[in-house]
Order: sequence, then C-alpha cells, then structure tokens
Amino acid sequence: MSSKEDDLRKAVEVLLDIPDLEVKEVIESRDGSYIVTAISTKEGTECHKCGKRVEKPYGYGEWVTLRHLPILGKDVYIRIRMPKYQCTSCDDNPTTTQRVSWFEPKSGHTKAFEKHILLACVNSTISDVSIREGVGYEAIMGLIEREIGQEVDWKKIRKLDVLGIDEIALKKGHKDFVVIVTGRIDGKTVILGVLEDRLKATVKKFFRVFPRGYDGAYNTFVRTCTIITSMRQKRFSEKGYTLSRIDFMSPSCIGMDSKLCVRKSSGG
Repeated sequence: MSSKEDDLRKAVEVLLDIPDLEVKEVIESRDGSYIVTAISTKEGTECHKCGKRVEKPYGYGEWVTLRHLPILGKDVYIRIRMPKYQCTSCDDNPTTTQRVSWFEPKSGHTKAFEKHILLACVNSTISDVSIREGVGYEAIMGLIEREIGQEVDWKKIRKLDVLGIDEIALKKGHKDFVVIVTGRIDGKTVILGVLEDRLKATVKKFFRVFPRGYDGAYNTFVRTCTIITSMRQKRFSEKGYTLSRIDFMSPSCIGMDSKLCVRKSSGG
C-alpha cells in the first residue's frame, strides 16, 4: 500500500465515525464512490440462544455491503464480514454472528445513513427521496416501518431546543401519511420518532410521555416549542383552521382536550 493510499485509509477511518471498526482498504470505484473494506475490532457477542456472553471464535459470516454517509461528496459502501462465536454453555454449541450498534442485520445500510434518509423524507415524498438518494422505494418503506413505535429515551437528552413535527406522504397524490418527530440537539437535527399516521390521537399519545416537572437538566424542556412546518395550511383553511405555534410544555396543549395540531381561525 502506497503512502497516499494509507493516508486515504486513515482519513476515511476517522470520517466514518464508527465505533469498533478498523479500515483495511479504500478503493475508489469507476463511478467515483468509495468501497471501504473493514473489520470489527469488537470482541465477543451474546449467544442468540441462551443470551450469555460468548468469546470463542468460530470463523466469519458472509460478506455484507452497507451504504454509509457520503465522504467528500462521494457515496460510501462498507464491505465487512462479521466474526462468529461459539457458545460452550448450550448443549448443541450454537454459533452466533456478532451484532454491533451501528447497523442492523439484513438492513443494507448503516444506522447513520438510515437517519439521513429519514431526515431527507421531511418535506418530501418517499418516491422523491428514493430517486434523489439512489435507495430503493421498498428499502425506505422498510426503514420507516422499523422506526414506527420506537420509544424515545428522554433521559439521554439533556437539552432539547426545538421540536418539529413533519408529515411525509408515502406517495405523491395519495392520502397515506406518516409523521416524523425531530429535535434540535446541540446544533444538530435528530430523529426522535416516527408515528404511524398524522391523527391527533397518535401525536398526543407520543407526547404524553414528554418529560415535565423534572429537576436539573429537564427544566430545559419548559421552553420547548414547535412549529408544524409541513402540514399545508391549504388543507385546513377550507375548514376554518390554520396552523399554529405550540408550546408543548403547556398543559393546555398536552391535555386531553387540547387542539394539539391546529387552532380555529378567527378570520375563516
């Protein structure tokens, strides 16, 4: 490996920002994307059968290729074979392929890239994102379905400056929508949740667990508010409603009888 290739390998390893991963080789393909061959430096895993920690190596699984976030404007694909381990506690000594925090088996994408795709869906349609990002429509739908209903660990969020609720149309011209809840944390927009529909009851259910009255860091939630950005005002104007800015820490907005997403227009 030349010094230039080694410098690129080291730079890509840093820019990938993936824990327990060592880059062995970086090749630029004909289409300009980076093909990154890597290995996992994490040791051991949990037996899929008994749940105990196993550290006896048993070869490697099949090669998998994962789409990751772009680097320097170039698409990135990670090639990796995850190590396998054998359990000596179970009677039949089963083997388990190592699982890591940065991708889900059979997903085809890293979790960081999946979050990127979800954010790209805000103010867009699945079809548009599929074309723009070069990701299959069904792959995006599968990602959305996996994210629906995932709970938020509010204890890990020390400060939340802004909340956003955005509906996304699954197809142009159709009335099927899901809702993406985002937050602004430390200057970055992150996905907090994906809701199965845009009904008021669904939104209220998600925010019923929104922390209130906590001491210390959770007091920062008191000033949190949101603007419903992508629900088009035209959809409500015919019924005499307009979009409004909502303080989610206000009992009048969280309460059972609140008009959570819209308010009655005085002017019609």
